[in-house]
Amino acid sequence: MVALHDFRKALDRLNTAVRVLGSVYPRSAGTVYRKRSDAVHDIIGTANVPEVTKALANSLTIGASRTLSASIAAPTTWADQRQAQSLTDLKPAPRRFRTAWRFWLT
Repeated sequence: MVALHDFRKALDRLNTAVRVLGSVYPRSAGTVYRKRSDAVHDIIGTANVPEVTKALANSLTIGASRTLSASIAAPTTWADQRQAQSLTDLKPAPRRFRTAWRFWLT
């Protein structure tokens, strides 16, 4: 997940650059590119939430009673399922992003 986090930070920097660069082009020039980049960014963010949930749940189980540990299993299960769905959603998104019109090359 560290690689995905680094990719998400790189997309943040790219989106900032596109917004600045897009300001010198017609208003709609960078819209599709930005929307597709934002979509990938959001999916990666959604995939990261379960990772944080699991880390927090694991830290709560240290020294916890058996009853509490069993209760913490539910969010961990949810996190695994949500993360799997997010990563499935991520598969087509980079392809759509890569095929977006590179408005600055025209």
